[in-house]
Amino acid sequence: MADPSLAALQASVLAALKASSAIQAQVGNPARIYGHVPEPEVDFPYLVLEGMSIAPDGDKTVKGLVIGLSIEAVSRDYRGHGDVLECLDAVYATLHRASLTVTGNDCTLVRFVAGETSRDDDGLTYRGQATYEFLLRGT
Repeated sequence: MADPSLAALQASVLAALKASSAIQAQVGNPARIYGHVPEPEVDFPYLVLEGMSIAPDGDKTVKGLVIGLSIEAVSRDYRGHGDVLECLDAVYATLHRASLTVTGNDCTLVRFVAGETSRDDDGLTYRGQATYEFLLRGT
């Protein structure tokens, strides 16, 4: 799974999220978006770029990939669930059907696939996860 398209897509998604005023309204400016779960002292809410999946979607003449990317929103305390929902709405407004520039590829489709929310066993931490699908064609 070491296809360079993964890193290029992740960089493009990260840039789009960090530049979004809707995202900044939820997780600050500069936006609290991480590539891993941060240390416990981090301010809430925040976003984490989670796992990626990759599958071929091309033919002998065109390299094509379908990449799935999950984004997690995390918040805590009394605004936790509301924060998570607002963060996921901002991610949706930023990414669903967006035009992204992905180095070495044409990104022909970005779409929301699924989402869910939950509360951790600590009773304070809320999480929401949204999965997006990206269709890339090699250039």
